Amino acid sequence: MVINENSILYFSGTGNTFEIAEKVARKIELKLISVVDLLEEKTIEIDCEVVGLAFPIYFGGVPKIIGRIIDKMVSIKLKYTFALATYGGMPENPFRILENELRKKEIKLDAGYLITMPDNYIAVIGARRRCIF
Repeated sequence: MVINENSILYFSGTGNTFEIAEKVARKIELKLISVVDLLEEKTIEIDCEVVGLAFPIYFGGVPKIIGRIIDKMVSIKLKYTFALATYGGMPENPFRILENELRKKEIKLDAGYLITMPDNYIAVIGARRRCIF
């Protein structure tokens, strides 16, 4: 597959990250691409100037699916790469992890943005809040 339009590649488990990625994509006129749709691709050729990666923070890090997509990237001609990371608890520093993954493909992470969202980790929320119906 060839990505030849400036895009945001997003992964969203609950829809929070999709909502953020969609708003940003619309505001700055980027194509929105689900990384799930890219999983079956053997390679992903990047032939555009701007790519964003949007994902929820999992246990302070980057979801494995994002690393799998980065591993497939070839022929990269990017001028600007950014990341949008959503979180509900403690964000840690997912951008350090992401930078290491991107560096393997000689991609520089130019900017990273943390976006606070409602906490939705049920195992923790359930322990903190008891609902009686």
